[in-house]
Amino acid sequence: VSLLAEEDEPYGYVLLQLVAQEGRRAMLAGSRLIAVQRDTGNPVLRIRCGESFDPAQGEELAVYVGHRFPCSLTVTVRDAQGQTVRRLAYKTPSRPLGLGSEASLFYWDGRNAAGELAAAGAKPDLFCGFREEVYEMEPYRALCGLVKVSTDTGAVGFHGFVTDLFDAADYDVVLVCGPDIMMKNVAEKCAAAHTKCFVSLEKKMACGIGACLGCTCHTAGGAKSVCKNGPVFDAAEIYGGEVQA
Repeated sequence: VSLLAEEDEPYGYVLLQLVAQEGRRAMLAGSRLIAVQRDTGNPVLRIRCGESFDPAQGEELAVYVGHRFPCSLTVTVRDAQGQTVRRLAYKTPSRPLGLGSEASLFYWDGRNAAGELAAAGAKPDLFCGFREEVYEMEPYRALCGLVKVSTDTGAVGFHGFVTDLFDAADYDVVLVCGPDIMMKNVAEKCAAAHTKCFVSLEKKMACGIGACLGCTCHTAGGAKSVCKNGPVFDAAEIYGGEVQA
């Protein structure tokens, strides 16, 4: 992304928003406010393919990238493990569509680089813990393979801790967010099962660029800013000295 700035401005901000449209329904799938140095930067946004996309029926997935200023774009399709399935563009200069704003449009037919239909991805399992009232779970039931909840009171679902709902050995990777003590307990379970674990930290943020140090957290590699270096970290980096495999 090329950033136009005044001579006395060392950096500026770029707001990236990713909007997905499935049928007539549009939703904000991703948004990041990034501080970009004066001359250049390489911000990244990711979006998950919609459940209704069926390349076996000849459907194509359209990726529309709108931007105010010229830039070069890399568009990559990856599977659930992060492996590249198809690269639609690599450092490709932007081009106008002649529809007003400058934009670029890419299509994916669901095939890999060899021309074969890509294998369908696996759905994640979701485990959520609540005090008593369970809310906003229905949207996840269509997206996940297994959905389970626990409550402190036993009013709904399992009566107990959410950490007792799953066996870390059943998974290749576990993603967790929530209270620090809960994330630490999950990290311990994953370390014992030799399962990769990532934690999403929540800190009060002020500047958003790592300058004020207000959201500093302690890691195995020293102090880091949650806003700039995170918020997602390898659990071993955060709790490495406190959990034992």
